[in-house]
Amino acid sequence: MAEAVKKEKNVTLHTIIGLCIMIFGGFIPPIYEMTEIGMQVIGIFLGTLYLWSTVEILWPSLASIFMLGISQ
Repeated sequence: MAEAVKKEKNVTLHTIIGLCIMIFGGFIPPIYEMTEIGMQVIGIFLGTLYLWSTVEILWPSLASIFMLGISQ
């Protein structure tokens, strides 16, 4: 029982970290010749990779599609 609670806390923590990478990755100043939209896309991509490797595949994919849709 204690392992299930610990795993649930880890999933919640990884979810928060991944979503923060996706959301706040676009606020990093652009490097070299990259545009602000390019930085947003890279942040979304890195957050998706992080969530794929720590949580699961399905809902991070849907979240990244949504985030790409609302990126400016």
